[in-house]
Amino acid sequence: MTQQINLFNPLFRKKTKIFGANFIGLTLAILTVSGLLAWGTARYQVYRLTQQLQVLEESKAKLAANRNAESGKTGETAENQQVANHLAEVNKTLLERQMTMSKFQSSSRSFSAYLDGFAGAQISGVWLTVIDIKADKLSLEGQALSAPLIPAYLDALKQQRVFTGQQFGALQLGSVAGSNAIRFELQNVDSGPGKEKK
Repeated sequence: MTQQINLFNPLFRKKTKIFGANFIGLTLAILTVSGLLAWGTARYQVYRLTQQLQVLEESKAKLAANRNAESGKTGETAENQQVANHLAEVNKTLLERQMTMSKFQSSSRSFSAYLDGFAGAQISGVWLTVIDIKADKLSLEGQALSAPLIPAYLDALKQQRVFTGQQFGALQLGSVAGSNAIRFELQNVDSGPGKEKK
């Protein structure tokens, strides 16, 4: 008498666990490392912006000192006016960056969240050339291969969580020299990046 053994029978196969301890541990490790990398990137961006603010404040102090030294001399010259104009420009830039920093520090949204939002709103045939985030204004410049792609891109942006409440109202279109592409400029019309509808 002979007996056949079916080796393909599920009873004889080695059982594999889909969500075993190794898989769960590896997944948690990857999530932890990813979270730490995102946190480190955000901290580095804040550190860099803080350094830039310090450089601007030092430049502002030097220009103010130069202006005070020059004001002691008789009469305003063209050179004094240039120093005053440059100082006003540095003050404006410094104020804008401080406002932007305070917006990002007081908000749960970081600069990298905006970049993630732009990355998530991909439309083939549309690309951005300038992203300008200031305290109360978000401006975008880019190009599209055809005009209907621009509203589609705006719809894709609205789907991103970081742009909840954003309204892009100022739109300017133009042509690109030597190309069939369309140049566009967008600006938000609400009171600042990251403001949510209530």
